Amino acid sequence: DYAPVGGWARKPEMSLWETRLNQFRHFDLPPQAVLQAHVPFLDPRVPKDVELRNQFWWAMAGGARAFFFECAYNFTHFSNRGLLTWDLREQPDGRCDEVRRLAETARRLESMIADGQPATGRMWTSLGAKVTEANGGAVALRLKRTPDGALWLLLINKSLDRASRATVTLADDAPHFTAQELTPGAGTREFGREHRLVAEIPPGGGACFRLATAPSSPH
Repeated sequence: DYAPVGGWARKPEMSLWETRLNQFRHFDLPPQAVLQAHVPFLDPRVPKDVELRNQFWWAMAGGARAFFFECAYNFTHFSNRGLLTWDLREQPDGRCDEVRRLAETARRLESMIADGQPATGRMWTSLGAKVTEANGGAVALRLKRTPDGALWLLLINKSLDRASRATVTLADDAPHFTAQELTPGAGTREFGREHRLVAEIPPGGGACFRLATAPSSPH
């Protein structure tokens, strides 16, 4: 997907993955995402590793239930766009490593990917979740729920060239939560009495937290 940038110049707009996948909800079908790991989508070049990463996170935000990576277009039409070189070595541009990282991340988030649904407006209102500060780049926040009652907080760094340190806050009267980070750098944290959580997000990347009511919560 592209977004115009003055005149005929165009650039890929990754967040459109979420928009398009959300539109498929109308058909009540399990959406799937075919991520572009090799096909040119800006002039004649292939995506960078960070662009592949950003595709993944926006597709996840849109509710993709399965991910396919287009990566084997190496020996047709005299092309060398695949993840491997002519002598079957990994391309030095990092795409192959990125596919591995995304596959690992998808396994960590299996239950949310398979069963996650957008949180209701009532849930958003009761939690009051928002990004109050993002140093390094704009960060999108999404909230999902799964049938087991769990809430999932999803953060996506919109910047493809800068890491972002994002501060998420909840409403003063929201329950106290622990937040288990299920992306690399995993650990369990508490929002604390100030209902604040700080996440470090790489360029084009994301962070996902599984929220659970803290034992000390009066709720």
